[in-house]
Parts: sequence; C-alpha cells; structure tokens
Amino acid sequence: MRKIRHLSLWLAPLLLGGCLAKEAQAPKLYELTYKPSAPQSSCASKKRLGIATPSALGKVDRVEIPYNEGSRVGYYVEHRWVDLPSSMLQKLLLDALSSSCFEPFLPPFSAVLPPLVLQSKILTLEVRLRPEGGAVAMAEVAFSLAGEKSHSWVIRHQEPLERIEASLAIEAMNRALNKVVQELDERLGAI
Repeated sequence: MRKIRHLSLWLAPLLLGGCLAKEAQAPKLYELTYKPSAPQSSCASKKRLGIATPSALGKVDRVEIPYNEGSRVGYYVEHRWVDLPSSMLQKLLLDALSSSCFEPFLPPFSAVLPPLVLQSKILTLEVRLRPEGGAVAMAEVAFSLAGEKSHSWVIRHQEPLERIEASLAIEAMNRALNKVVQELDERLGAI
C-alpha cells in the first residue's frame, strides 16, 4: 500500500502534466493563387495550349516554406503551403492562361496533342534575408514551349520586404510568382 501511495505521488504530476500540456498549434496554411494585375485583353480566337505537369527543384517542392539566410536554408515553423508548389503552379498557370488568349489543357492529353505544350520547373521560391537588413521574396521558373514553335525562358521576379514577417514574406512570394506568370503570358501572346 505504501508503494502505491509513493508511486501515485510521482505519477500524478506526470499524468496531469500530460493532460494539461499545451497542444501543438497547427501551422497556418497558404496557397499560391493567381491575381491579375490588369484587365485581360479580348481575343478573336484562343490558342490551344497543353500545360504539362510542372516540376520543381527538391529544395523548393515541399510544403515547408523556405527562407535563405546567406548559405543557410531554413523553413518557417508555423507556416506551410497547402500543397506542393509545383501542383499549385499548375493551377495558377491554368487560371492565368484561361483568362488570356489561351485555351489551356491539362494532362493526360487526348490522342491528338495540342499544337503547343508548356513545360515548367520552379527553380526558386523563397525569401532571402539580406545581411544589411530587410529581405526579398524570389520566384524563378524555367519554361519550355514545344510544338509549332519552340521557346525557352527563365523568368525571375523579386519583391522587396521592409519587415521580415512570415505572412508578409509569403504574400510577397505569391506576388513575385504572379509577375513571373504575367510575363510568361505576355511572351506567349507575342508568339
């Protein structure tokens, strides 16, 4: 009986501590979305365009949101993407190009390939902290257009940040990626 009372004195705080321990807070989720900066021009006819499944470098294609501090890469602890950036890029491209002069198609393509197929690979999507203070959100994507005409581009944009705050940095990454896609749309429209 004495051993049980002695054990209960040790176990009670442990059990209560476990019951009263603060639950881990779920991370805040973010999605890359297309936000047009200007009204789209109307087209007489839309060009058919296949959008191949995008890819990304390994350090970029993860739900953790990266920041770069010199040669060290870190990840925001309480912030995550809702999906892999490559998957979100596909939806972003579909939304952007649907609202312009293109009729985009996603794989699997039918027996007849669209006349143009766009491939993309995210090279950079991160916040870079500057040694002198402040930061910049970076987006860099390699695009390759195959079909009747072939073209390749690496398009990059950056958005400066005055305050290093995770939610502001993530919004700036989204703006930078939107600028990349808008520039792509302009280049495709010129073909």
